[in-house]
Amino acid sequence: MELEIFTAKQLAGVGVGPREVARELATGKLIRLRRGVYRPGGQLDPTDAHRLQIAAARLVLPRGVVSHGSAAVLHGLPVPGSAIQRVSFTQSVRGRGHVSGSVHVRGCPLEADEITEIDGVPLTSLARTVSDLARELPFEWAVGVADAALRLGATRPELLDEVERARRRPGNRQARAVVTFADGRAESVGESRSRVIFARSLIAEPTLQHEVWCDGVLIGRSDFGWIDQRVLGEFDGRVKYGRSRLRDETAEDAVVREKIREDALRRENWLVVRWIWPDLDHPDMLVRRIRAALASGRDMAA
Repeated sequence: MELEIFTAKQLAGVGVGPREVARELATGKLIRLRRGVYRPGGQLDPTDAHRLQIAAARLVLPRGVVSHGSAAVLHGLPVPGSAIQRVSFTQSVRGRGHVSGSVHVRGCPLEADEITEIDGVPLTSLARTVSDLARELPFEWAVGVADAALRLGATRPELLDEVERARRRPGNRQARAVVTFADGRAESVGESRSRVIFARSLIAEPTLQHEVWCDGVLIGRSDFGWIDQRVLGEFDGRVKYGRSRLRDETAEDAVVREKIREDALRRENWLVVRWIWPDLDHPDMLVRRIRAALASGRDMAA
């Protein structure tokens, strides 16, 4: 998807003056990103909208290095909405930084190897971005960021080295715990948050992305597998093998296919527990369901 922004000067160059701009803003054909900078109207998802905010902010702060939640968006890392309410920059100077409107500028040393570039935009490296966010985000969200970074090719030693560089910065104890706990096999923030819930509740550590085979045929792959108890856990309620709809398949056909797949898992004496996003906001209830399933699984195995 190509994203565009326009400055007032560019619009004036094609005959769109202040009155026309005001009219386009009133009708929603233009949306103001900041003073004198606009984008075409229409709904965008939060990350695409933030990319345009970054482009607009760089017009007034061209020397800043994009960092924190903004760098995460450019790297393709998941972040909560609270992390992209403003465009984040880091300048390699010591100081408290400042917040001005939709821009947050931090003053913090940056080494050359902590800066990379994507599509001509300078931003903090993948490892530095994880380290910065792991100090500031809630633990479960920070784990989601670190898990995603490992999936994108970062290594745990790289992340730990970056955390060690920042050992005197506030929040670094959490950052070290986040990177130690991270696991690139988790394929979504929901799975990452689920892992944190299970660990904090002292639930036995599951196998991630557990595959179930029968007579040499792969029946399904599940987010979590408690193998001894014959329990499978699915964050979003869909077994991953064959999760995408097949060509020319209707939604109803996909539901039937997944039902058949789940029936096959149950015939192999696997219990399947499913949960969705709202369940993560009620961890005690989710934990009770998992504990009950594990107890049932043990009874069946006895």
